[in-house]
Amino acid sequence: MKLSLKEIADFCSVEAKLNGDIYKISTDSRDIDENTLFVALIGERFDGNDFVEDVLSKGAKAVVCSRYNGEDERVILVKDTGEALLKIANGYRKKFNIPFIALTGSVGKTTSKGMIYSVVSQKFNTLRTAGNLNNEIGVPKTLFCLEEEHQAAVIEMGMSDFNEISRMTKAVKPDAAIISNIGVSHIENLGSREGILKAKLEILHGLPKGAPLFLNGDNDLLSTVKTDEY
Repeated sequence: MKLSLKEIADFCSVEAKLNGDIYKISTDSRDIDENTLFVALIGERFDGNDFVEDVLSKGAKAVVCSRYNGEDERVILVKDTGEALLKIANGYRKKFNIPFIALTGSVGKTTSKGMIYSVVSQKFNTLRTAGNLNNEIGVPKTLFCLEEEHQAAVIEMGMSDFNEISRMTKAVKPDAAIISNIGVSHIENLGSREGILKAKLEILHGLPKGAPLFLNGDNDLLSTVKTDEY
């Protein structure tokens, strides 16, 4: 589904004198056409801002970046392009009045996602996270795959540190959430299994009050959770 460039600017909370629509959002400077919005992400080994001029020369409809010294009106300047990508994804997600199910867990997320999808898709045309697109780049990419015919969505969320799931769930705004287990994955960043539990429970940050949260009662830490404490 198309998005207007005015909507993109509004989602990013910036002013921009842009007209027209985009039909594709890309974070890869090699995947550009005249209908594309390029989001210049900054990673450990690359800085998308370095490719802005190249992307503009390829005819991109617009660019969201955090560093640009030119005067091209197609450029939307923001402080944080990763945050902007999530905001755009949230704006796009709001166009769909369908149930969203979010899930996370230390291990078995993909298997759990497949099981949930197999049930939900019996009745609804359901979008699900492809492969391991479950991080702060993958979740927006999944949301951008939503089309008019979808009737439900199953969104997987992974993390390696605090606040990641919080940011993703605020973009997804799920109607129900599932935490399958608490193990030891990424304990080097989170300090303890209790830290992992805290990070996983960030999924509540985007969950409406009163919405269902499904926990694995056989897991020693999840069985102790009282959601009114979080």
